[in-house]
Amino acid sequence: MKNLSVLILAGGKGQRLGNIEKALISYEDKALLEHIIEITKQVSNEIVISLRDKDQKSLFEEIFGKILAEYTAVIDKQTDYGPLEGIREGLRACSEEYVFVTAVDMPYLNKDVIQLLTGLSHGHDAAIPRYNNGKFEPLHSVYRRNTMLRATEKAIENNEKFVLSPVRLMKDILYVDISVIQEIDPELRTFQNINTISDLQNLQK
Repeated sequence: MKNLSVLILAGGKGQRLGNIEKALISYEDKALLEHIIEITKQVSNEIVISLRDKDQKSLFEEIFGKILAEYTAVIDKQTDYGPLEGIREGLRACSEEYVFVTAVDMPYLNKDVIQLLTGLSHGHDAAIPRYNNGKFEPLHSVYRRNTMLRATEKAIENNEKFVLSPVRLMKDILYVDISVIQEIDPELRTFQNINTISDLQNLQK
């Protein structure tokens, strides 16, 4: 899609999974990172991969080789800010007006949902899915690059680490009701991620 970059956050340490690299988890005979790229390259020509440090980047260069050569990989410049720092450095590397931000541990990403959010985001600073209970999916959302980058930088300046901190600084947000997304993905599988051993076991089944 025009005016859309994709930012894949792959720097997490997978602590609840015993510190395994989530990007390397196998799904459908591919590493999750490869799987996510295959899905998102259908909606964008620019994919940026956010990694936590030089060691992780070196490891991924050994494993993935051509993938990291074909796409842009960035590393965190500051530690202890979790996904916020990954978002900041990733957004700095993106060139399109809007960016779809996703975690690497979402094996069931639905490209039609991504396209829906992208279309809805135009003219706004973000399109963020929202559940009936008020919770959000900030790592499965589309953001206007410049606005989100400024908000993320401000949140880090304020020493905030919560992933929703930048969102709270943004004014023109379109919250997308979950029922709209269910018209495309009734079970909302696109939001499912791999956080626990149980999640991993279900994926392997």
